[in-house]
Formats: sequence, structure tokens, C-alpha cells
Amino acid sequence: MAGGYAKRMWPLTRNIPKPLLPVHGRPVIEHIIHNIRESGVQEIIISTNERFRGQFQSWITQSNHENLQIYAERSSSEGDKLGAIRALTELLRALPKDDYLVLAGDNIITSNLGPMISFYNKTRKPIVGLFEPFNRKQLLAGSVVIVDRTRKIRKFIEKPKHATKGKLGALAYILPYEALSKLDQYLAEGNEPDEPGRFIAWLYKKEPVYGYPFDGHVLDIGDPKLFAEANRTKNKAPKR
Repeated sequence: MAGGYAKRMWPLTRNIPKPLLPVHGRPVIEHIIHNIRESGVQEIIISTNERFRGQFQSWITQSNHENLQIYAERSSSEGDKLGAIRALTELLRALPKDDYLVLAGDNIITSNLGPMISFYNKTRKPIVGLFEPFNRKQLLAGSVVIVDRTRKIRKFIEKPKHATKGKLGALAYILPYEALSKLDQYLAEGNEPDEPGRFIAWLYKKEPVYGYPFDGHVLDIGDPKLFAEANRTKNKAPKR
């Protein structure tokens, strides 16, 4: 998911998509692609917008990556963007009926994704990646998730207003096509079209959704300060 305009990071991202910013000498998206490949997933789709389509295409050409496709939603500015959930809904109409690993284009996960995929293969239910937050601020800016002993989600709060106990739920989902097909219903009910966590908060009340706890962390490149912190962290690459 790389279709945002990263307004909180302007002017740094006014003319460059956030996933192409460098962290430890490589674009953010390079770290993400590396982790995806290490997990055994080979076919990757980058969901972006018309304004930044060309930059992603140039990056693919220069980096010689294979099995990468670009899907660009029709917006070309912050004012007319579809929002992540609506963009994913439109993208789904152009894709085969399959299961999908959905990741944020501005989050570097320091753990290998393979174990989460193995867990999904056993449950065949929607999965959310869970992490220990670095601090209270990161938890309040993300999703708070509480699971039971079977890892089934019992509570999912997107952007909580108050500090609460739980794991940090990142935009690292494995969703079967059956779950993704509910995106139309979610939007038809007038729900938020931009924050993917809102969809999970809606979905877990309708069907079983599970959380997979990782040992590592998720580095969120959400604003200039977090971008600087990501470049300072010692977790430079996913654990293998």
C-alpha cells in the first residue's frame, strides 16, 4: 500500500513518495521487498497513485526487481485521493480471487514474515501482525489489539484515545479473498475509507480474526521524527 501523499512529511515528501525515502542507505520499499521475498512470496503488487506511478516504475527498472506490478489509482493530489481502503477495494476488482498479504509501504518490519504465513496456512482466517510498541505514543498512533489463548482477536481499537494494554497491530495483514470481498459492504455502510485498521476493527466483530505476535518491531516512517529514528535504529534488516 503506497498510495498516500505523506502530507505530514511535507516538504520532504512533496515530490517523492514516502516508500522511496532512504533508510540505512536503501529506499524503505527495498527493506519491505526484501522481507517479502525472504518469506517466500514472489508476486508483489505496489498500489500507488497516478502522480507517483512514474517514480515507482523508474525504481523498478533501476533495481532490476522481477515479478513486481504497479497499480495506480486515479488520484494525483492529496485533495482527490481515494483513501487506502477504497483504493484496495478498486484494486481487488482487477486481481484474481486469491489470498493476499497486505503491507504498508512506509513500515519496516524487523522480523521475517514467514512464521505469520505458516500460521495463516493452519487457520485460513484473517491474520494481523502484532508487535511490542516502542512507546506509548506509537501505540496511540496505531491499533491496540488484545487476543485470547488461541490468538483470536478479542479487542481491536484503531487510534485509541487513551493508553491501554495490548499489542501494537500493524498494517501487516494476511486476508483470504472471502474477507477482502467484504470491503464493499464496509464502504457501503459509510465507514472510514482511508485507515485499513478501521476495516479490521469492523471485520473482527463479524468473523474470527487472529493476531500473530512477532518478536521484532515495526518501524513506522510516519513523520520526520520517526523517519530520523528509523535511520538511527539498530534493527537495520529483518531477522532471518
